[in-house]
This record gives sequence, structure tokens and C-alpha cells, in this order.
Amino acid sequence: MIPEIEEMYEESKIVYNSMYWSYMLLTKKITFDELIERDEEFGLIYNPDELTELTPEVKIDLINVLIEYFVEEEEYEKCQELVNAKKLYK
Repeated sequence: MIPEIEEMYEESKIVYNSMYWSYMLLTKKITFDELIERDEEFGLIYNPDELTELTPEVKIDLINVLIEYFVEEEEYEKCQELVNAKKLYK
């Protein structure tokens, strides 16, 4: 594979990973402790230690970022779940 394409592919995997696990945590499909126990490499779009300290508005902003991302990925079921999750943070 061409090195530039391979690098772009790896970067897109890292972004997807961060968005996916952030989605899983914000929709309460997994807890942070469960995620750590999976012993996988993961990234998040926010610091999970600060989630309880974030205002509802910031949490909704994070959800909106995830919705935009998953719309681009055409993962509409995740988008719907994220729209529903906004109610948890209002």
C-alpha cells in the first residue's frame, strides 16, 4: 500500500475508535471500568474523569459532534441513539 494512503487509513481508524468508544460511554452502553477491563487500545473525545463535572450543555455539544461524525459515516442507528441520549443529559 502507498505509505500516504496507509497513514490516512490508520488515522481514520484512530478517529473512528475514539468516536465509537465515546459513543458507547455517552449512551451508557458500557462503563469506563468495563472499557478498561477490555484491555484494548482506545481513545475518547473527552476526558472521562471530567464527564461528571461537565455541564449538560457541554455534554450535549459532545453528543452533537458524535452525531455529525456518524451521519458522515452513514451510521444512522447510532445517530438516533445519540439523539435519544441527549435527554439523559438535559
